[in-house]
Amino acid sequence: MPRYSFSQTLGGWLYLAPSRQRGFAKILSSWQLLIRMALGFAVPARAAILWSDLGATLAHESGVGDDILGGAVKRSNSSSDALYFKFHIDPLSDVATEEYFAAFQLFAGDKEGLAVGNSLKAWGYSAFNAAQTGESNKVFGDCDLHSSRLEASGAVGTFLPYELPRRGIENTIVFKVQYVPGSNDLVTVWMNPDLGPGASEASQLASSTTFLQADASFDQIHLRHGGGGGGWTFSDMAIATSFSDFVTASGIESEAAPFDTPHDMLPFSFRSWQREQGLPQNSVRALAQTRDGYIWVGSDGGVARFDGLRFVSFGLREGLGSGPVRTLFGDTRGTLWIGSAGGGLTSYRDGQFTTFTIRDGLPADSITALAEDSQGRLWVGTEAGLVLWQDNRPVSLSGIEEFKGRAVTTLFKDRHGTMWLGARGVGIFRLLNGQLAHYSDPSMESLLQDPHCLLVDRAGRVWIGVGDDLVLCQDGDQWRRYRIPRHLTRPYVSALAEEPDGTVWAGSVSEGLFRFKDGKLTTVTASSGLSDNLVESLLIDREGKLWVGTGAGLNRLRTKKFSSFGPGEGLGYGAVQGLAEVAPGVIWAGKPGDGLYRWEGRNFSRITPAGLPRKDPQANSLLLAGDGSCWVGGEQGLVHFKKPNLPAEAAGPPALAKLNISALAEDGSGGVWVGTHEGELWHQIKGRWLPQTNLILGHAITAIVPDKKGLTWIATEGEGLYQYSTLVQAHYDKSSGLLSDFIRTLYLDAEGALWIGTAGGGLSRMRNGITATFTTREGLSENTISQILEDDEGRLWLGGNRGIAAVSKHELDELAAGKISAVYPQAYGRAEGMLSEECTGGFFPAGLKTKSGLLWFSTSKGIVVVDPRPRPTGSPSPSTVIEEVLLDGVVGAEFRSSVHGVDGGAGNSREKEQEILRIPPGKHRLELRYTGLSFNAPERVRFRYRLAGLDPDWMDAGTRRTAFYSYVPPGDYSFRVKACNSDGVWDATGAGLGLKVSPHFWQTWWFMGISAIGLLGAVGGVARVAEKRKLQRRLANLEQERTLQRERERIAQDLHDDLGSSLARISLLSGLAKADKDHPIQLETHVNKIAQSANETVKALEEIVWAVRPDSDSLQSLVEYIAHFANELFEDGNARCRLDLPHNLPTVPMPPEVRHNIFLVVKEVLTNSFKHACAKEIRVRAKASSNSLEIVMQDDGKGFDVAALSGLEKRNGLTNMRQRTLSVGGNLAVKSEIGKGTMVTLSVNCRPETVTKIIRE
Repeated sequence: MPRYSFSQTLGGWLYLAPSRQRGFAKILSSWQLLIRMALGFAVPARAAILWSDLGATLAHESGVGDDILGGAVKRSNSSSDALYFKFHIDPLSDVATEEYFAAFQLFAGDKEGLAVGNSLKAWGYSAFNAAQTGESNKVFGDCDLHSSRLEASGAVGTFLPYELPRRGIENTIVFKVQYVPGSNDLVTVWMNPDLGPGASEASQLASSTTFLQADASFDQIHLRHGGGGGGWTFSDMAIATSFSDFVTASGIESEAAPFDTPHDMLPFSFRSWQREQGLPQNSVRALAQTRDGYIWVGSDGGVARFDGLRFVSFGLREGLGSGPVRTLFGDTRGTLWIGSAGGGLTSYRDGQFTTFTIRDGLPADSITALAEDSQGRLWVGTEAGLVLWQDNRPVSLSGIEEFKGRAVTTLFKDRHGTMWLGARGVGIFRLLNGQLAHYSDPSMESLLQDPHCLLVDRAGRVWIGVGDDLVLCQDGDQWRRYRIPRHLTRPYVSALAEEPDGTVWAGSVSEGLFRFKDGKLTTVTASSGLSDNLVESLLIDREGKLWVGTGAGLNRLRTKKFSSFGPGEGLGYGAVQGLAEVAPGVIWAGKPGDGLYRWEGRNFSRITPAGLPRKDPQANSLLLAGDGSCWVGGEQGLVHFKKPNLPAEAAGPPALAKLNISALAEDGSGGVWVGTHEGELWHQIKGRWLPQTNLILGHAITAIVPDKKGLTWIATEGEGLYQYSTLVQAHYDKSSGLLSDFIRTLYLDAEGALWIGTAGGGLSRMRNGITATFTTREGLSENTISQILEDDEGRLWLGGNRGIAAVSKHELDELAAGKISAVYPQAYGRAEGMLSEECTGGFFPAGLKTKSGLLWFSTSKGIVVVDPRPRPTGSPSPSTVIEEVLLDGVVGAEFRSSVHGVDGGAGNSREKEQEILRIPPGKHRLELRYTGLSFNAPERVRFRYRLAGLDPDWMDAGTRRTAFYSYVPPGDYSFRVKACNSDGVWDATGAGLGLKVSPHFWQTWWFMGISAIGLLGAVGGVARVAEKRKLQRRLANLEQERTLQRERERIAQDLHDDLGSSLARISLLSGLAKADKDHPIQLETHVNKIAQSANETVKALEEIVWAVRPDSDSLQSLVEYIAHFANELFEDGNARCRLDLPHNLPTVPMPPEVRHNIFLVVKEVLTNSFKHACAKEIRVRAKASSNSLEIVMQDDGKGFDVAALSGLEKRNGLTNMRQRTLSVGGNLAVKSEIGKGTMVTLSVNCRPETVTKIIRE
């Protein structure tokens, strides 16, 4: 298209050389000012952002386009004020794709109005539908826009005054409309204006300013494009009443606009998982959620199950076939279907994988799409056609042959149950009345031949990702085309998803995410927190949140609850302390060393009112008084602003100069209390400042709270808490129930309870003289509380060093009363948008609740603002799943929610049949692992469980996901566990598992019965044995007494027989000797007889002593004594005695009675042989063992007739020997013949039991 030189006119206006242009612009500006004054126009006193759309919207082949304004702003031909419009342009259509038009255009109803962008015939940045024609333009109404980026005209050294759109070079356009009632309006357009701090209309370059006239009446705004190229992307659009509304930190405005989100912040963020967070592979190819609530992630190496905290991988080792995963789908029966590239179709149910391939009836082994229809049939799209799958086999469908050999790229079931299908080269189809019907439109037919994904939203609109870079949307009979910005060859849309609020998301393989909401297109890329711009899969979970699978990780979109203000909003760097709302929506913020800042609705501006020192201004504490004035305390004293809403308001000289103010408060009578870092307390009464000398403190005062009773609470940094009137009424510190003497902040609620935030000692509540303290042991997220604010729902918002936590006062009261064991605050930090988690403290007031109910927290890196009003999230209850049971540390079984969970997920409380787990006998350590599937804040999911039959009540497990039992006795039990999400919604049914602990056979009832009977018998037997033993002991004692008595009698008898007779004889002989003393011969005879009797008496006594001596009770002693006796007996005789006795005899006990009787028998035999047998030799031979003793005595004397002696009277010696032998249980054998000597054999049984029996008898 030909262009025109500088000498041509510009829409009736003479174009002047640059040297004369500035003067002409000044003349023109003066002329416009005169018109405004003539019309009675004045610059509005109140500036505000009337409308804004900060997101990006692509306009491509839009036709007339749609309204984006929604009736927010409108102006008619009778308007007389001024409006300012701003928008930002990223031109995908540029000078190389002409002809085309693109514009930000005003519409009044269906009537096209002023448009700013690129006119169809202008071939440059221009306005069209104006009331004039630019000097370089041929079409009436077209006006080129002046730009400081000069374009070469072709001639050396000459440039064009306009700019050509070029791809990659973005521009910002601001235009002003001064409305003139009943006439054309005056328009000023600035190309790329200076919007930096201090910028204004007057400071803009004339070379980038264009003046024109047009009818700018409007009630709609359309973003338009038509013709060549990929369209234009419009963003950062706004309408305001002042140029300064578009200027960053431009100074003080008269009043601020309502609270708004900063322009460079999206209302959402992403939480991402990569390998470092446990994701098996960073590349996420497919996503699905099964009926039990698990999120399944498909990658080249298999699938992984995710519960929000833990990934569990499944691959070849677990039975999953080979091949990269391309698609996942969870059906209504709880089965997970896995479609792979070359590995066929795999189902996963009840812990088992089953794979189907071409051999089972699939058209191909590369699966491309999966969906389930209303009849429960699985639709399987492959690289070579479509198949319907039911009961593990293919089923027929009319018309399915048409897709044979075609790649099925997308499958979708809409909310009415209609199945949709897209196939490459064939187009879009839907199932109607059992038949697959072609879905076409002649105007879009060529584009519909290459579908990638399809979605039918809740409004019935059909969204299709087609071609290289297009998203089509059919709304009724109208088609809209959205072209994706290109940075690669084919940035096609690979996935579509719809949120519950109707927001549609599109994922591109190279350009990130695109959000379609309220007719606007917003681009979300890796610069916004997405892990990668390569989007491969999208999923909306049961909680309505978007999951995004990219080439570099898994992402979940979450709405920001906080807005943070820092350097980007004009607040500068560093910590913020005091906050005050000096007028509705007008916030003052104090910064140590940086002075005061004012919130202007969109950003902050620094203010330096008179009264504050210009060098190193300090603003530690801010207090808005009841009369609307504002007190500002710093290191140099206290400054009072009586009308802080006025920008030019000057304060008087500082009060309490040189004092470092740390705390401010106002009492019920309007008096102001001041605390300092040095510990001084001051009180202003009727304008007079009075020091409170009755309270001497050595530490900084951190908070002051007057109560309704006229008392004042004073918090200190190191001395605890004081209750003060004119004197100290009470002092509270660690000895009074507080856990820390370092008080950070105070809050007095409407019920009169004083809440105390401490450093390291948690949160304390003082009510009716009773102090209750809450720490991390009771569930708080930390023990340092620096700010306390209360919302309208009765929740306390606690700002500390680790973020902000919200907890219900009612729950804290129940905890203090012992009704519950812990609280579970909602915790917020960096993930919710905080620039810093450390809230500042040690000053007062700390934090701010505005009149609109917003909560402002000052932090070490700016300000955080939260709207605490509960949002109707419709949060479903979490699904509870028992994952596995460990017995003695070994996995015993794995479970699925299809068995233990809730059928159908949230909202359906029909409990499934409970499985029974059998545990073998023995003492086992039982560990049950469970999870709660809620992804909004999985780390805050809480649990409670109970083993019915063992636990008397529900056990609160907190966030722990394991139940331990060191021992479960034999019996039948039922284990149940329930989960609660971060919003406090409990799973009403939970998951259950039956346990049957088998007993050992000795723990069975029959064995216990038999054992009881046996025990009774045993007790009886033991009692009988004990009684018998008792009786035996009595008998033994009696026997022992009888034996002792018999032994006594024997000894007495021996003493009587031997000693008695000998002593009697001695006595008789002594008498005879006395009588015959005169007869020497007779006397000698008597003395000899006395000596002989005495000798016999000694021997008899010696024998008696040997018989009763205890150490002689052995066989050895018996044999030795026999040898001793024999040697003495035959010592002086003619007969010789030969002894054949063993030296080493066995250790055999010989009781006295037995020894004595044996000895007497031997003695009798030897004495008879010595005295009567006339023997020359006598032999004594003994042979002994542990069981017997045999003594053989043989002489060579004259012998005797044994038979003749048997008839003699019983009292002869042989009879006595036999009796003695029988008494010891022995046997006496006598062999003798006249003239042949005699042999006597004595045999005795020496067994202990035999000897004992003989003694007893």
